[in-house]
Amino acid sequence: MFVLKYSWAERQNQTIVGVVFETPNSQIPRIFRANITNEMQRKTASMSFVNGNISHKAIGLYINNPNQLQVEMSLNVNDRKYLALELQLNKTDSRNGCMYYPSFYLSVNHERIAGLGGQIKYTERKNISQWEYIVMIETRRVRATATGYLSVSHNMTYMIHNTMEYRVR
Repeated sequence: MFVLKYSWAERQNQTIVGVVFETPNSQIPRIFRANITNEMQRKTASMSFVNGNISHKAIGLYINNPNQLQVEMSLNVNDRKYLALELQLNKTDSRNGCMYYPSFYLSVNHERIAGLGGQIKYTERKNISQWEYIVMIETRRVRATATGYLSVSHNMTYMIHNTMEYRVR
């Protein structure tokens, strides 16, 4: 015997879809759940599967609005986070431009595999566009920092300055 449930709910600016499959009263319980939520600037998805003592769960998040772009994904096996991935770009307006804050994080079995963080400042004045940046990149073996700027004038003259510091473990 099994049970299959399906739901679809639409509210103002939000849609939620869900599916559940389970085998009640069986010797080995099996349950599958999936949910998707769709909003104007945010989407989430989750899926879980239980087969006896083994469980898997995947979660995803996507946010997209004028000041934030974010993607998160994770995979849990038996309630232990096996994989985590986070990407994010935040933006704040400033005088004559804006600031960007990128970040990236990847871990497997709670061990950080790679990461990135920093800031990028964009300014535009008197027909000159300039990007100043400080970006830090880290893996298990390398840690690096890039600092510099890129400047472009109205007559397409480019000026680039970059400094890279790194350490190998």
